[in-house]
Amino acid sequence: MVDTSVFKPFSIERIFWLLIAGLSIYVCYAAFSMRIFYPDGTIYFVHILENVKSVHWHWDRQFAYYVQHFPLITAIKSGIIDIPTLARIHTGWYFSFGLLSLLACFYSLPKDKKVFIIFPLLWMFGIYMQTEFFPITPGRLLTAIYWVVVIQLLFRSSWKSWILIILISWCTLRIYQGMMILGPVLAFLCFWRFTKFDNRKSFLAWAYILLGLYFLTGAFLSFLSVLDPQDKTSFITFILGLFLFVDEEGYPSFPLLFGLIGTSVLLYRIFKPRTGKTSVFGKVSLTTLTFLGVLSVASPILWAEAMAPETHQQVRSINIYLSVLLVIPLFFIVTNKIQLSENWKNTAKTFVLILGLVQVFWGVMATSKWNGYINLFQDTIANSPNGLVLAQNTDLLDLNNQYGISNGFHNDWDTPLMSILFAPDRSDIKTIIAHSYNNIYHPVNPKDLSQFPDLSKYGVNYESYIEALSKQDSVFIPDRPIPEFLQWIETNTTGINDYFEED
Repeated sequence: MVDTSVFKPFSIERIFWLLIAGLSIYVCYAAFSMRIFYPDGTIYFVHILENVKSVHWHWDRQFAYYVQHFPLITAIKSGIIDIPTLARIHTGWYFSFGLLSLLACFYSLPKDKKVFIIFPLLWMFGIYMQTEFFPITPGRLLTAIYWVVVIQLLFRSSWKSWILIILISWCTLRIYQGMMILGPVLAFLCFWRFTKFDNRKSFLAWAYILLGLYFLTGAFLSFLSVLDPQDKTSFITFILGLFLFVDEEGYPSFPLLFGLIGTSVLLYRIFKPRTGKTSVFGKVSLTTLTFLGVLSVASPILWAEAMAPETHQQVRSINIYLSVLLVIPLFFIVTNKIQLSENWKNTAKTFVLILGLVQVFWGVMATSKWNGYINLFQDTIANSPNGLVLAQNTDLLDLNNQYGISNGFHNDWDTPLMSILFAPDRSDIKTIIAHSYNNIYHPVNPKDLSQFPDLSKYGVNYESYIEALSKQDSVFIPDRPIPEFLQWIETNTTGINDYFEED
């Protein structure tokens, strides 16, 4: 299919550890860059700082929030009050889920089955990293747990394995709507594991039945949350997510295209193993991947909008779908329904290595762009007059043309909170940046001081801003009109205007 002889000297273990090293660098860089501050993550972070407890805004994600916020809450309770340090702890933990999952999967595989780490690697570099920028959805935690459980169920069947699954998957009962899709898959594997016991009357065999029922309960609760969503604009996000590799501005996400094509090639190779000459499909696929790989590496420089965070938000559902899709051939291989050739393994190693290197490079570059935006935001605050400043009077609305930074980094309602977190001197807040338009949702209304978070224990003081605001002429922030075709959606729903930017 594809000539991969050049990669034969590289074992899957060497490729795995090479990609783990690259992924570790990426996670550390994301943590140091405090990427958790992108939109919704900002208010979650501030809420935890103020209340020192996990959020409780989505009943169906409650256990996921406990897991996600535990390190930050622990750090605060231990006496750490430096906001950048806390942000890096929070970000590092949040962006480590995929890395930790890969390591757990690798060590869960028997020594003679390490080649199957290819499937979790495909999940990671085929789609997961495309959902990394958006910092609130527990879907990444769910898929990270999902893959560890899948590997345990397929390759292990002891009390030790059963207890380990319980320990890592207790929060799947109330974790994310995607459990509605992944839950039945996990339950099926539990019931399949039950059929593999010689003595089906044993306690361990029935323990797997109970585990399967637990996963089905999680799927049922997720189904209920889909019927009555907390945020009805999630429907808009779902529809946008169906356009797999295009954001609101119409720019393609090249690494996503790259990952999906690479994954489809390997799935094709699994179900139709061939030997001999390279097929036309293989030649076209390899040529396309090479072309997209070059574009992926070049996109941070040539197309700032190609890495807009909105794209990451929209494709988060594909993270769930691809996880299900990849387990199907893995199950058939483990149950000897599909026979793999050595040529397929070399093909898999080739594409996984290329996908991984491109995705890690692209992720690091995306983080660099985020740093550029943060530096610009800080400079804007430092150089703006004291008091309330509209974003339309700054350079923040023309990021791409002037600075080569994605306009998608700018969000309309989180700027007041970011003004506090990135103030040159948090002990004396002087300037607050507000977006040019009022949004339906205001975590902080910059003109209503009673809404400001109490961060005094972290040294945050608003006295200078209050004084400047009292001397400032009234600042009018117009409401942004909602398109007529969306009038049927409740206008008090959070986030509805996030999808409609001004001209």
